[in-house]
Amino acid sequence: MSLLPRIEWRLGAQRPGALACALLACVVLTIGVLAYARSGVDARLQHRERQLDKAMQRRPAATPRRAPPSEQRSATQVRQLQSQIALLNRDWVKLLQEIVPAKGAVRLLGVDVNATTAAIRITGHAGDSAEANAYAEALQARGHGLHDVRLLLLERKNGGIHFEVSARWAQ
Repeated sequence: MSLLPRIEWRLGAQRPGALACALLACVVLTIGVLAYARSGVDARLQHRERQLDKAMQRRPAATPRRAPPSEQRSATQVRQLQSQIALLNRDWVKLLQEIVPAKGAVRLLGVDVNATTAAIRITGHAGDSAEANAYAEALQARGHGLHDVRLLLLERKNGGIHFEVSARWAQ
């Protein structure tokens, strides 16, 4: 006895039932509806593309042409630009080495450098006013890159002194 199923083929098998015919009709109807919807979408797409082409053809005529900017600069403008570029190309590392305090008693809170005017504003925190004064004097004494050093503000805050120093970066 064999465990394999027995398959027999017959010629002239049964006719498809009503359910199969209904399913086939639904599939054909769905394909027809989708084809009709796609043709509508394609027609709208072609219409929009024609509108876009017309708008693109009209656009250059509607926008006025701008004159190119003049490349000629006056001698004063050239000197001004060269001086600003020279200020920006300074030795920033050397400046920071001069500004950072040698001792740990003074802490810097902020440094504001204006490269075009060469002005420097330093804010910091010190234990007392003598340390802030000593820091400002040390900046003036180094004198290599900074001059016109002024102590602008001494203010008691947070168990210490907040100070502000202004200086001019030497050329």
